Amino acid sequence: MKKGFTIIELLIFMGILSILLYVLTDIFVSSLDVKTQSESQASLQQDGRYILSKLIYDINRASAINSPSLGTENNSLEIVINGQTYSYSLDGDNLKLTNNFGDNNLNGYNTQVSNLSFLRLGNPVTDERPSPKDNIRISFNLKSKMIINSGQEILNFQTSAGLR
Repeated sequence: MKKGFTIIELLIFMGILSILLYVLTDIFVSSLDVKTQSESQASLQQDGRYILSKLIYDINRASAINSPSLGTENNSLEIVINGQTYSYSLDGDNLKLTNNFGDNNLNGYNTQVSNLSFLRLGNPVTDERPSPKDNIRISFNLKSKMIINSGQEILNFQTSAGLR
């Protein structure tokens, strides 16, 4: 008598193998989705922190604010640092810094900036502060370009910075 597998045994084996492959593929795809979502969130947070840090650093070093005027809100900011004009504005979906060194995008290629606004606020004159120091309230949204199962990730950022 010949030894071997019957057709029933082969069908059972193929059925179990296909179920196992389906489960493993589903686990692999789920882990890729989690990785993509994690990268998207990290990219948004990193870009948001960088943009806020750059704006706060430059506003603190500024000697004057040219735009927006006191009490008004605008989607662009123009300040003077060491005699050089620094302009921040939206260029499509990118936050662009323009100065004597050229144009630079402040956000990464994975993110889009929207709803950018700068509101210039003034501090009142007091005995301790004989000259008013201006503050700028900064707010913007960052949206991920990566599309994931739960949709595109959007983060809102808002802070204030003042001249020193």
